[in-house]
Amino acid sequence: MANTKLEIIKVATQFVMKKGFNAMSYADISKKLNVKNAAIHYHFPSKEDLGVAMMKQQQENVAKLIKQLNEHQTTEEEQLLALVEIYVDLNRSGMICPIGSMGSDILTLPKKVQKEVINDYDQVIEWLTTILENGRKKKKFRFDGNAKIKAFMIFNNLISGVLVARFTKVVPFKESIDQMMAELQNK
Repeated sequence: MANTKLEIIKVATQFVMKKGFNAMSYADISKKLNVKNAAIHYHFPSKEDLGVAMMKQQQENVAKLIKQLNEHQTTEEEQLLALVEIYVDLNRSGMICPIGSMGSDILTLPKKVQKEVINDYDQVIEWLTTILENGRKKKKFRFDGNAKIKAFMIFNNLISGVLVARFTKVVPFKESIDQMMAELQNK
């Protein structure tokens, strides 16, 4: 049962990354998984329940990534690159991140889902702030001002970059991210 539940979350998240939460339906998920809608409703009685579970899974994924990077004693540069690579991969696949996708629907999401989207965003901002603060202390990063504000700037660029890259090629996503990273390096 746990595997079915996780598969539903995984497939639902893929749909959200392609077309958004409001456009995703239980019918989409059931068709992709070749199960009846009732099977999805068994695990997630409402779309709100599914939305909360999706965002909590995203938070768990981020926590696992942070733990894994810390266990491998990665540098701040490697941690930042790990985050950036997630968005480069999303761009290559034509997807947008769950936070960005759900964020674009935030005003129409149920309150519990809104809360989890914000929690997910805050989790990444806190991690990124820590990376930036530690990197600046070690003289690996160079930037003026508050590290949290810089974290907002970087993360917002990543989120919006994959979204804008879907419909324009004016500034190639990877090149703009490379420039942002180069400006941060203390060289």
